[in-house]
Amino acid sequence: MLASVPYRRMPAPRKRILVASSDRPTSAFLYVSLEPGNYIITVTDNALDAVISIEHGQYDLVILDVTGPQSNGFAVCAQLRLLSRVPLLLVNANRDPDLLIYGFKMGADDYMIKPIDSRELVVRVSALLRRGDPEAWSGEITVKELWIDLTERRVKVGEREVKLSPIEFNLLAFLASRPGCVFTRNDLSHSVWRTKFVDTSNIVDVSIRRLREKVEANPNRPQYVLTERGVGYYVPGEAAAGLTAMQASDEPNGKS
Repeated sequence: MLASVPYRRMPAPRKRILVASSDRPTSAFLYVSLEPGNYIITVTDNALDAVISIEHGQYDLVILDVTGPQSNGFAVCAQLRLLSRVPLLLVNANRDPDLLIYGFKMGADDYMIKPIDSRELVVRVSALLRRGDPEAWSGEITVKELWIDLTERRVKVGEREVKLSPIEFNLLAFLASRPGCVFTRNDLSHSVWRTKFVDTSNIVDVSIRRLREKVEANPNRPQYVLTERGVGYYVPGEAAAGLTAMQASDEPNGKS
């Protein structure tokens, strides 16, 4: 007769948290506040690195600091949401309510204003971890006759199937996932190409032109990929009033 073996519950895997902040005191505070929770915490000082980290590692939560003129944090937030459904917690020292609203429009799940209370941080992180289950972006986006399948990476205009290169698809999906929000060339360079925008480069403009040639009935009078003169590009749709993608100043630029 076989002896019975007592059942032992396997311990739950430790949750992995990615902290992205260029401000070392903020990174240290977040790390020290969350360390007692037995989390595996990874810290990076570049918001753009968070995009690469999400692509190459599995995380249960991302805390993204969008404070500072060079953070590009809001554009990175939008790109992270395009790549993954991992919960996103934004932190910012700016109390402007327009920025808070903008953060949620870009895909944030929660938002905290500095200075942060460590007890509130722990409670919010715990709630986000209960809610979140990271998975690849999936679903569909429809703008008028334009249809984008994010899972199968397919695009149709009406009944016409449109063949796009990988970068053209990423560019269109990025713009369409935030309808009504104007993205500067710098935003798109960081979020789609993941490189620093150089004024002498026309890679964004060339890619927009090629994209229009494929999806627009008349590329000279586009319906889907539009230009906001002097600012950038956008796909039409509803957005928070007066809000566009964050530029280097981290201030919203209103559409006229």
